[in-house]
Amino acid sequence: MRTGRTSAAVAGLTLLALAGPHAQTAKRLALVGGMLLSGYEVPPVHHAAVVIEGNKIVAAGPASEIKIPGDATIVDTSGRVMLPGLIETHGHLVVLGHGSYDTWFPWIIGKGRELGTIEPGKLADIIVVSGNPLFDITALSHVEVVVKDGTIYKGGPSRPSSRSSSGR
Repeated sequence: MRTGRTSAAVAGLTLLALAGPHAQTAKRLALVGGMLLSGYEVPPVHHAAVVIEGNKIVAAGPASEIKIPGDATIVDTSGRVMLPGLIETHGHLVVLGHGSYDTWFPWIIGKGRELGTIEPGKLADIIVVSGNPLFDITALSHVEVVVKDGTIYKGGPSRPSSRSSSGR
């Protein structure tokens, strides 16, 4: 179990280290083109889009069905996987049989319903990784984009927002 706590601590510190002077805040942000793992036990959404306004997710799903605002900062996630940022800390594995989230992660008190999935109304805490963690868990060590509370801390805009909502 010590390995689980160590992994969680390392992952958490990694996310904190990424939060530095490189942060970019956009009023509207769109992650477009990658595969979406929403945090639910449902099949992945290929060629997906996630639209963020402020610090909240306002739309998520197939890019062909999501309207990308004209003033959105767009991050091309093609060939990568978008997933909830909370999953990176492996907090859900650490507490199994060992208490509650409140004990191990007091910062989550009151935020549990806002984190852990990618859907409208949730906090915009998302990581984008190269590789597919469903087939290779080490893909989680290849974080290319970090969005926390709607702010980009790693990675960033990679194409103009004049593209169509389908991302092509």
